[in-house]
Parts: sequence; structure tokens; C-alpha cells
Amino acid sequence: MDDQQVGPEKGETYTCAMCDRTYIAGWTKEECLAEADAVFGDGECWDEGSDVVCDDCYQILTTQLRDEREVLIDLAQHGVPELD
Repeated sequence: MDDQQVGPEKGETYTCAMCDRTYIAGWTKEECLAEADAVFGDGECWDEGSDVVCDDCYQILTTQLRDEREVLIDLAQHGVPELD
């Protein structure tokens, strides 16, 4: 994948897509792509249309993702509970 497709270069400013605050990028594009691949899977989906978020908002997103993943795994293992 072309690393010029995703996010700002380390040291450049960007605006968080969630909180709309401006930050200075602390990671290289390669570091961002490696993190995204590790957390979200196949990096082929990361392109110029991907939003860039700050660390605080990223922590919120990944926490929500982990919580949702745990619920889905539980449902897959135990099935949907019957309603009374």
C-alpha cells in the first residue's frame, strides 16, 4: 500500500474527525497503518477517505470496538438469549 494515502506526516498538523481539535501528528504514517492493521484488520481499506482521529478519540473508538467484539463473541459462542 502507498503510505502517502493515509494521514499527515509526523510533525504535521491535523484536525481530529471526531472532536474537531487541531493536533500535531506524533506517529509516522507507517506506525499509524501498522496500528490500524493490528486493531481493525486488513489495511487495504485505509485510503485518502479514511478519517484521522486524535489519541483520546481513538481510545474511545477502540474501547467501543473491544466491547462490541466481546458481545459478538459471546453471542456466537452461547447463542442469543431467549426473551421471556
